[in-house]
Amino acid sequence: MSSRIVSISWLLISLLCIEGTLSVQMVHASSWSPTLLVNTEAFQIIDDSNSTEDIVLQFGDDIAKSLTYERANGRFKLDDDLYIDGNLDVVGTLSGSALSVQSINGSASANSGDLLVGQGASAPVWRQPKGSLVWYIDGIVDTGPKQGAVVTMPFGFTVTDIDLHMKVAPTGADLEIDINEGGTSIYSTRPEVDATGTTEDGNEVISDATIAAGAEVTLDIDQVGSTFAGSGLTIMLHGIRKY
Repeated sequence: MSSRIVSISWLLISLLCIEGTLSVQMVHASSWSPTLLVNTEAFQIIDDSNSTEDIVLQFGDDIAKSLTYERANGRFKLDDDLYIDGNLDVVGTLSGSALSVQSINGSASANSGDLLVGQGASAPVWRQPKGSLVWYIDGIVDTGPKQGAVVTMPFGFTVTDIDLHMKVAPTGADLEIDINEGGTSIYSTRPEVDATGTTEDGNEVISDATIAAGAEVTLDIDQVGSTFAGSGLTIMLHGIRKY
């Protein structure tokens, strides 16, 4: 039995030899020699010496890319871009001079159309892109359609509230205004400033809160004070911009 093993061993060595020299194409030593490498199906351990030096894994001689564990910082460092073909779940904090993403998927704290707003040194937060349309009617007001500016909406807009303010209050009757989209009122109960008051009474009811991009938005004054009409009227139509 022993002679067979020896014969087979010599046969294998003979096959590897060319003119008495082992073929370097077939047998060569690794140029990578960590302090300790334990390789099993379950785990690998690289360098258990607990020294103060960083541990570096290098990939290739020519490309020479590396994965380094920086002991002082307690972190892993790649010296090239990282591409992940799948999900990235981060428990800690993402930081750096720039963060480039193609899309940000749903967040528990974000509504559709929200914007991510930076806060300097603090963490960014989700905010609704709120805005207002403003009309100002100088002097004594009078009834009539399309008063002040005619606005062609550059973007979609969801109406949430309205503020009216008068420099001098109407007397004898309430002042009543209307906002129209394409000539049709967006209110079922129109905004009013009560007689002797200077701000809206808050009883208006919106029937169509959605204003489309490209729509023509106009202001009508439907009623003024009967004793004194009122003067210096400001209208602020509040809402959320659509993207």
